[in-house]
Amino acid sequence: MFYTHFVKEIGRAIREFIRELVIKCGYIIEWTKISYDEILKASIDAVVDESRQKKLLSKSIKKMIR
Repeated sequence: MFYTHFVKEIGRAIREFIRELVIKCGYIIEWTKISYDEILKASIDAVVDESRQKKLLSKSIKKMIR
């Protein structure tokens, strides 16, 4: 139980870091365009090859309108 909770918290922290970074660069990220299963699988694969993760993130990021 502890391990599962710990992994979920790490996932939330990573998503928040990415969100803050994207905003700082003048973009927004729409997490609803990526399913939980897709991002989970891409995150696991990113240990060896981050190309899937980059592809998923790029389809959910768009320039902020100011």
